Amino acid sequence: MPHAPKIRKDILHVLDEYVIPALTGGPVLQVLAEPPFRFSVAPHWVLRKKLLPDNDHGPLQVLRSWPQEQLVSSRGLTFGFLYQGSSHSKVGMTQSQSKQLPARHKIEPAGITIIKATAPAIVLYGNHVPREDGKNCSEQANDTMQSLCFRVIDNQVATFLVDKAPGFHTSTHHLQFDDQSLIQLATIYVQELRQADELHEAQPLLLAFMYRARRLLSSQKPLIGNSCWLDPSNFNGKISGSIQRKHLTLCEDVRDHIQNNLHHPLTLQGIAGQFSISAFYLNSIFKQVQGTTVMRYVTLMRIEVSKQILEGGKERVGEVASLVGFPNPRSFSTVFQRHTGLSPNEYRRQHLQKR
Repeated sequence: MPHAPKIRKDILHVLDEYVIPALTGGPVLQVLAEPPFRFSVAPHWVLRKKLLPDNDHGPLQVLRSWPQEQLVSSRGLTFGFLYQGSSHSKVGMTQSQSKQLPARHKIEPAGITIIKATAPAIVLYGNHVPREDGKNCSEQANDTMQSLCFRVIDNQVATFLVDKAPGFHTSTHHLQFDDQSLIQLATIYVQELRQADELHEAQPLLLAFMYRARRLLSSQKPLIGNSCWLDPSNFNGKISGSIQRKHLTLCEDVRDHIQNNLHHPLTLQGIAGQFSISAFYLNSIFKQVQGTTVMRYVTLMRIEVSKQILEGGKERVGEVASLVGFPNPRSFSTVFQRHTGLSPNEYRRQHLQKR
């Protein structure tokens, strides 16, 4: 499992140059986006009054979406420190979340609210709270923002960088920590946010979290966690004929498995073994649902992820190959050129010239 030295260096730079100076320089806008929302600290407006329907929730990397609202939901705490630019983010409330609110908070809760944040600012999304899925929507068409993000779930913390501009959105691979102290700091920080009369009272805890994260990045080599940030649903094939629900669910689970393990060696037999089925059966069902074989789908995902990394203009070709699961730079370059008509370096130069 690679440890991505360039991404580690970039995150340290953001912490040293932007995040820690902002937190030590004065109060920073902090928005806790979970019921009961306290949006009065930031500009906001209601996009939809009707509450969202309740959907099943999956673990961290399995995002269940409300397609019509372009929202996703995940288990655990997700937050981003906006260190440059401004952003408009959607956050929603489901019917069951509204019912769980204390009586004093039952004042016409909105189904979807848009909040505006300008750097420096931090926006935190609680457990299973519907939120923006990262796509450029009409409300944020002109947003240009850069943020350092964290996801806390179970015994792990993942950190990554997000860069968004009109028509452009990229995210680095997730660096993963197994550090109980960092998780405890995040937990205490959110608890303080929930109870504090003034949100900035919790800022010292956030600063302690960032210092701890910086120390871990400096002293350790955190590994790649969830290597792929592409939404598997964007790669759905054309379904042929009538498909049983269990087969659709199987293929969805296989896509998620591929996404979360893209940086590992993957084989048809190995993937089938994860689901206790034969390789022949899996391939036939997957081709019926996706319109392609399992391993061709893996290659497609790897090429698409490598494009996003190359578009950032930072990682070396050998590092890109490792990050997306190719055994060596030569095989990566061969497959990449076969799919795009360009070598990785040619693709990078062409993309940078367009920006």
